[in-house]
Amino acid sequence: MDTMNFFWDMLRKIRVIFFLGLLMSPLVSVAQDVSIKITAPEEITAGEVNVIYIHISKSKLTGFARLQQNFPLAIGVTKDDPGGGDYSFKNGNMNIIWLNLPKRDEIVIRYYLETDKTVKGDFDLSGKFSYIVDSERKELSFDPKVIHIKPSPLVSEDQIVDIYKFEGSRPGYMEPEYSMSAVLREKPYLSATGDGWIVNLIVNRGALESMARIEEVVSTRFTAENIESHNAVFSFKDGVVNYNWMNIPPEDFFTVSYKLIPLDGNLDDQPGISGMISYMKDGEMNSLQIFEKDIAFHTMDKSELGEYVSAFASEMEGRSVQRPVATKIINEKAPDEKGIYFRVQILATSKSVDAERYFSKLKLGGIFKEHIEGLYKYTTGTFTLYKDAKYYIEKLKKVNLTEAFVIAYQDGDRIPVRRALRMTNQKWIK
Repeated sequence: MDTMNFFWDMLRKIRVIFFLGLLMSPLVSVAQDVSIKITAPEEITAGEVNVIYIHISKSKLTGFARLQQNFPLAIGVTKDDPGGGDYSFKNGNMNIIWLNLPKRDEIVIRYYLETDKTVKGDFDLSGKFSYIVDSERKELSFDPKVIHIKPSPLVSEDQIVDIYKFEGSRPGYMEPEYSMSAVLREKPYLSATGDGWIVNLIVNRGALESMARIEEVVSTRFTAENIESHNAVFSFKDGVVNYNWMNIPPEDFFTVSYKLIPLDGNLDDQPGISGMISYMKDGEMNSLQIFEKDIAFHTMDKSELGEYVSAFASEMEGRSVQRPVATKIINEKAPDEKGIYFRVQILATSKSVDAERYFSKLKLGGIFKEHIEGLYKYTTGTFTLYKDAKYYIEKLKKVNLTEAFVIAYQDGDRIPVRRALRMTNQKWIK
């Protein structure tokens, strides 16, 4: 009995010491664990392309976040690795948005910065990082990195102006006339009534102006019911969901929804879906793959949803157009992308070559080098549409890169091009 009383007395003392410790210890918030570091050269020469790194040490921070940077007109920015976020760059504003931050403690963002060749002076490379902690929005402004721009030796002194007085066109970048058309599918989730799977499709209208059709192919063990058609004609037959518009709705983005109901009542397996949106442009039928995202779009308000689809569409616009940017060799495999996409292999050699010198005058942007099966393979570009990759090859032929050919990927893994074309309903081009 004395032993038992001693035990309980010690336990009470331990509890008191524990709670006193909690009261006396300072509360450490997640925000104190977030820090930003910019890695950039202190001095650059006007007209050259330089690599910028942003390191975000975020500890265990998760959920929504956004990184923003603003650049004067004399500076152009080209995406390389947005650290798993959705990238956009417009009117000098770079935005990277994460609906769910990666689990790793540190995120590294990499992009190319190019200045016009006629400028000089200092500018502050600064920005801010916004995130959510306990449903409260936090904002961290990171210390600016001062970069000195030396005048280009190729430009006469009387043509050089201060970086903030530049009035020409932004280098290395062309503002899009409109955002890219894109469709995102929210990963199907169980309905509140428990009788089926809800499928939401978010359409970023972009250049869509008249006729359009969404086709979603599902297993024949399901039947489909329309929830929201947004003025489209809905139909379902032989495992294919269709939404048809004679005139696409005028909103910048909108949602259509349907429910998949299993004929056998079995809701154990989440449905697999593949889909395309087809539309008329310049008298031709075009198609885009629908991308599925494991993100609860139905829980987001309109402004958050608009930010996300706009950022995603801007990323797709960047994928589909290969702009002339100074060559930069990256000695690693190209970053994996989600879904099906195409790249261009421009060279394969048994021995590594001085690729920067070999390609220096061609303005091919980032060229990735990797060692596969005894060969050094060099690839460039990322394209959603096969025809854009083929068009890019025709441009390469004009600068004597005759060995270039298209390669296809699915979620970062190489797959046969013809299989990629079948899966995305695109046509083979000789």
